[in-house]
Amino acid sequence: MTTSASHSSKAPVSNWLAQRILQLRIAILLLFAVLLAAAAVFVPQFRIDASADTLLVKNNALYIKTQQANQRFSPDEFILVAYKPRNGEIFSSSTFTDLTWLREQYLALSRVQSVTSILTVPLLSDASVLTSDVDVAELTWQKQQFSPQQMQQMLSDHPIFTDLLLNKAQTATALQIVFKPDLELSTLEQEILAVQQNSLQRPLTVDEEQKLEQLQQQADPLRQALVKQRQQELKQISHINQQVAQQAETFTGGAYVVAQHLVDIISSDLTVFGSAITGIIAVLLLLLYRSIRWVVFPLLACAASVWLTLGLFAVLDIRATVISANFIALQLILTLAVMIHLIATYREVARNNPEHSQQQRIISTLQQKLAPCFYATITTSVG
Repeated sequence: MTTSASHSSKAPVSNWLAQRILQLRIAILLLFAVLLAAAAVFVPQFRIDASADTLLVKNNALYIKTQQANQRFSPDEFILVAYKPRNGEIFSSSTFTDLTWLREQYLALSRVQSVTSILTVPLLSDASVLTSDVDVAELTWQKQQFSPQQMQQMLSDHPIFTDLLLNKAQTATALQIVFKPDLELSTLEQEILAVQQNSLQRPLTVDEEQKLEQLQQQADPLRQALVKQRQQELKQISHINQQVAQQAETFTGGAYVVAQHLVDIISSDLTVFGSAITGIIAVLLLLLYRSIRWVVFPLLACAASVWLTLGLFAVLDIRATVISANFIALQLILTLAVMIHLIATYREVARNNPEHSQQQRIISTLQQKLAPCFYATITTSVG
């Protein structure tokens, strides 16, 4: 009895499925072509989420308390730009010129509310000034045009500005860029927090859960728009900083700068690990089978699998996070495992039954591997 006949008698369902798959192969290929084309429409909508929520369990008490503190004290949204002159001279006319120019360029950005630097804060050369009728706002470098020596004297070991606007070694200074708040988003986040804080005392009710979900849906497009605007602002700030690159090194920091770096890391993981795994897969397949077709077929299957997954995630609004950023590499490996099982079985069937036609070999391969591949795939997908 041949291998095909043996499996046909043992697994009539597998035999029937194998026959149907072979008969409908053109329709199946067309279906996948349509699905891949549909996925291409949605893949650009695939998003990466670097928010704190993705790293925390639902209704995390410490996170909610942190949000309460932030709301109570209403901290401004800001980033810091550190300016480190290459000649090491913070207190010099050239540094003051650069800081003035940078401040003007930052203020030209639409969402920037104010820019603070050592040139815009009030400086006191004598404490007795506080008892006079002098307007403190007039005691800035911008108003008084203090000399570099006077600035150094007034800022050295300053109890407020040291390690905030000026490091202790006096080799770098900072500009604080403060942004205007999004009032609509702030209002929604206050309402979200008002519901979430109930979970600190008791489980949320069904109505509260529904209201929370509704508020989150309203806030999400505003958050996404803000993220895109922040990305654009960081590019603009980086471009501005490059204009003084010959005179100084600049460094950007802040809460949403870190968030953007996380997004860059996730994007890099998706690209670098996916590309690296694909390259390794191609080399290994070529070494194992020494045939181009056994390299091309598995890679096409892996690519189609990843592409369909990206499209599905975009449709369902499932976003990649720091934790799930390696899903492409994992999916490539798991898809390859299934392909190697099929290829190995096909080659074995072809070797043991050289008289069989191409269709008979495919049917025998599917009869043997449909069930194990299905169960391996479905359990992995659920996991």
